Amino acid sequence: MQKRYNISITTGLALIITGMLAGCGSTGSAKPPSSNVPANNVTGFKSGYNATSTNVTSSKSQIRKRADFSTMSPSQLANYDQMHGVIIPFSGTHVKRVLKNQAQSIIPNGYPLKPDKTQFINVDYAIVDAWTGDLHDKPFYLTIYSNKQTGDFVISIKYDNQVKTASLIKSQKYVIKNFTGRFVIFGVPYIEGPFYGYDLTTGNVVKPGKIVDQMSGDFPVQGAGGPLWIQGLDKKYSFKQ
Repeated sequence: MQKRYNISITTGLALIITGMLAGCGSTGSAKPPSSNVPANNVTGFKSGYNATSTNVTSSKSQIRKRADFSTMSPSQLANYDQMHGVIIPFSGTHVKRVLKNQAQSIIPNGYPLKPDKTQFINVDYAIVDAWTGDLHDKPFYLTIYSNKQTGDFVISIKYDNQVKTASLIKSQKYVIKNFTGRFVIFGVPYIEGPFYGYDLTTGNVVKPGKIVDQMSGDFPVQGAGGPLWIQGLDKKYSFKQ
């Protein structure tokens, strides 16, 4: 009988201690164990609460229909993303990546690049990535160029047969992080941001900050790992062609 009481007391103490430890773990912002960080993440992106999400189509049916996100503002997308803990899917349809050797330039020669109106000279740039699809039943084209001398990028958007923006980015390491709503999010590997969002219907830019961090799925920040492909699309695409 004494042995049975001892076993019961020991089991009860173990359950109390386990509960206390679980309660402590539910608060704060401790980083996840390093064993959970993908070892082969070549992008070096910081990881957020949804970094392990592997298929956005499985979650979209549990929240809202994809088309509903196409009219949401950056702040609305960011707040919704944070609330549900999933990367908001892209609202576009018929999305596909165009092979570099098959992509056509969408920027007219001499076009003034943002922000300083430097003229775009076609022979000075090479296309490094290109995308097409539809938003609101109108075609969009997203084409990324790299300067052959400096390596700096130009992000260009054409929507409904009109060039909406052509922005010069002073970096050689920009990649597409994800597509969300009607936006595409660019990030810089190996550092914590900055992230830039581009409206694929207007060319307007969402500048680095908390909102675009949330839109990228990397807020709040935890850990050092991240997804190994572009998020927000039905099909998996690598960060580089």
